[in-house]
Amino acid sequence: MNSIKHDRSLQINFHKNILSFHLFSPNHIVIDDILLKPENPFQYRYPLGKGNEWLIHSDVTRKDNIFYNGYYNQLNPRDIIRQQIQIYGVLQFIFKYQVVRGREIYKPLTGMERIRFIDKIGIDLFDHYWDYLEDNRFNIEKIGDSYKDIWFDDTLEQ
Repeated sequence: MNSIKHDRSLQINFHKNILSFHLFSPNHIVIDDILLKPENPFQYRYPLGKGNEWLIHSDVTRKDNIFYNGYYNQLNPRDIIRQQIQIYGVLQFIFKYQVVRGREIYKPLTGMERIRFIDKIGIDLFDHYWDYLEDNRFNIEKIGDSYKDIWFDDTLEQ
C-alpha cells in the first residue's frame, strides 16, 4: 500500500515539475532526471509560499501589461493565440454587411470564415478589439480580405 502512495506522490511531483519547467522555459522541454526528483527543482524561482498558480497569474499580468501598452512585438506565440481565441469568442465583434429581403443588416462573422479572418489580420486586430472593449459601438466590418472601422448608433439594429 505504501508503494502505491509513494508512486502516486512521485507521479504528482513529476507533473508539477513538468508544468513548472514549461512555465519557466516555454520554448523547449527536456525530459531529464531533474524532473523526476520529489522536490520541485524550480522552487527557488518562486516567492516563499507560492507555486505554479502564482507564475500563471503573473504571466497573465505580464501579458495584460503588454497589451495595454501596445508592445505586441514582445508577445510570445502562445499569448497571440490566446488573444485570438478570446476575440473569436466575442461574437458581437467583427461583422459582415448583408442585404436580406431588401434590408441592409450587419451579421456577426461566424465559423471558419471568422477563424480565417482573425488569423489573416493577426495582431493588427488587437488594437481594434481594445477599442471595441472601451466602447462597444465601435466595430469592424469584414470586406473581402480586409476590413473597415464602423460605428453603430444606439438606435441601429444589428
